[in-house]
Amino acid sequence: MTLSPEKKTDCGKLLRHRPGEFFHTGEEAEGFATLQEEAFPVSSKGKERKTAMMNGINTTLCYLRRGGETLLLHRVKKEGDMNRDKWIGVGGKFLPGESPEDCLRREVMEETGLTLHGWAYRGIVTFVSDQYGTEYMHLFESWDFSGEVRDCDEGMLEWLPWARLPKLPIWEGDKIFLRLLDSRRGFFSLKLRYEGERLAEAALDGVPLRKEGDEWLL
Repeated sequence: MTLSPEKKTDCGKLLRHRPGEFFHTGEEAEGFATLQEEAFPVSSKGKERKTAMMNGINTTLCYLRRGGETLLLHRVKKEGDMNRDKWIGVGGKFLPGESPEDCLRREVMEETGLTLHGWAYRGIVTFVSDQYGTEYMHLFESWDFSGEVRDCDEGMLEWLPWARLPKLPIWEGDKIFLRLLDSRRGFFSLKLRYEGERLAEAALDGVPLRKEGDEWLL
């Protein structure tokens, strides 16, 4: 992108701030941010990732249950998907003004075609990643829904035995909250910190978890 001579001059002045030096006015800081965006434009996906890195995003994830099966989404359709090739429940990002329950109902309908009539709000999972930033995932289960499952543009939907989940390609931390769901414990807060795809740290209700071999102890 080519900047006008005036923009180049302004940008040059602002970029000469030394490390640790603060802007003198809010206008200077705002001007610097605007000039950065004009000089170094980023894609909408890049802006979304930058927002997650700075502020965190809120999402929902729901496991739809029938008998001993659950409806899973195999994320194989979208390029650049952080969940590419993994099996997960259904859900997605909050829209402005949505509550966790609003987002839950909308995402389940959009991804599966099913209408939720009831659900259990099981916990909040805080993901911290050195690649994708921070995500606050609101975790649900539901046995009460109606409709017919339809194709999903996020991946392939399939009913699978619940007991198979830990053996599928899933995030390491998912195995922890799947065990918590199985335990039928009350509402929980789980923090998972990733370095790349490696789970480096886990804490349940603020208490660090210890790993022995390949398993995190609850």
